[in-house]
Amino acid sequence: MDQEAKRAYWRAYYQKNKDKCKAKSVKWQKANPEKVKAGQLKYRQENREKLRARGLYYAAKKREKNKGEGAAGSSCESATEPVPSTESR
Repeated sequence: MDQEAKRAYWRAYYQKNKDKCKAKSVKWQKANPEKVKAGQLKYRQENREKLRARGLYYAAKKREKNKGEGAAGSSCESATEPVPSTESR
């Protein structure tokens, strides 16, 4: 079985048994938290630029979303309206 055929086989297997595969993965992760943490750390160290680019992308999307909500949904409107005085008693 060549490499491409193996990939196709395991891809199909995963699609048919997705819940079983995920449960097995979660079980292993809970049993080996130190290995999971080490793997995450290694990935972050090896992919700093990739993670930084992803973070910048989502930060820009969040800024755009918040910018679009600007005057309509923010509390800035109430800051321009006069505040009722409490001294009128």
